Amino acid sequence: MTVSSFGQYFSTDLVDGTVPVTWLGIDFTEARIIKKANQAVDKERLSVLPNIWNEAVVSQESTYPLKKAFHRSSINRDIDMMKSLNTEFDGSQMVTEELYLLYNYSIKMAFSRYNLDGFGDGIGMIFLVEAIDYAHKEFSGYMIPIDLKEKRIIRTYYLKTRFSYELETEDLIEPFRQILLSYGEKLDEKK
Repeated sequence: MTVSSFGQYFSTDLVDGTVPVTWLGIDFTEARIIKKANQAVDKERLSVLPNIWNEAVVSQESTYPLKKAFHRSSINRDIDMMKSLNTEFDGSQMVTEELYLLYNYSIKMAFSRYNLDGFGDGIGMIFLVEAIDYAHKEFSGYMIPIDLKEKRIIRTYYLKTRFSYELETEDLIEPFRQILLSYGEKLDEKK
C-alpha cells in the first residue's frame, strides 16, 4: 500500500502554527471608495496608493501585525503579484457615491487573476478590499486564505471595521490594522 500526501490545507490549518503562511498583499482590483456627496477625491492619486499601502503593510509589523493576526512566529511576505495587479486598475473607476458590495462572483473573478505559480506549500493570505466608505466611515473586505499547492480558496472571511475620524486619502489604509486584529480574533474563536 502506498500513502500519498497531497499537501491540502483546510480551515483547521489556519490555526496550526507549523503551516507556513505567505502574505500576498491587499487586492484593490474590486474595491470602491464611497465618497460623500460633493466630496473631492484625487482620483489620479488613488491609482498609486494601493502599492504604497501594500509596501507599508509589509514593512511596518508594529503597525500592521501580520504575525499576530495569522498566529505565526514568522510570516513570508511576497507582494509582487499584488503590486502588479493593483497597477492595472484605474482610480477614477473606483470612486462612487453608491453602496457597493462584493458578491461571490466578484471574489471568484479576483481569484482567477492570481498567479500562484512558484509559491510551493503553505497558505497564502490576501485581503480583497470591498469598500472604503467615507459616508459611513467603514472599511470592509474579505480575508482569503489560499491553499498555495492546490491553488484554491480555503474559505473567505468577511471583515468590516468602522473609523470614527476623518481620513485623508493617504491614511485610508489605517483601518486595515483593525481588520488584521479582527481576523486574529476570528482565528482565536477556532482554537
